[in-house]
Amino acid sequence: MSIIDHAPINRLYWDGRRGMAVGPRGRRELLDKPQLGFRFVEVDYSVICKQVRPESWHPVRDMCPDEAALCDAFLRAQHAP
Repeated sequence: MSIIDHAPINRLYWDGRRGMAVGPRGRRELLDKPQLGFRFVEVDYSVICKQVRPESWHPVRDMCPDEAALCDAFLRAQHAP
């Protein structure tokens, strides 16, 4: 069981093959790469973690405020299945 199952927090995760979007309108498994408006191969966005890997050869880095805002907007627009 994951903390995502119990925590009412916004979370967006993509590991390059699959991910999860947990937002104010529910939880949704992601089988396709989300279109966020910036380049990335991996993303982990929540209250405590805002990191992105822009390309596979780049290290993980902290998101800039614009990237975090795009992730938040994506989560607000998602609906549970």
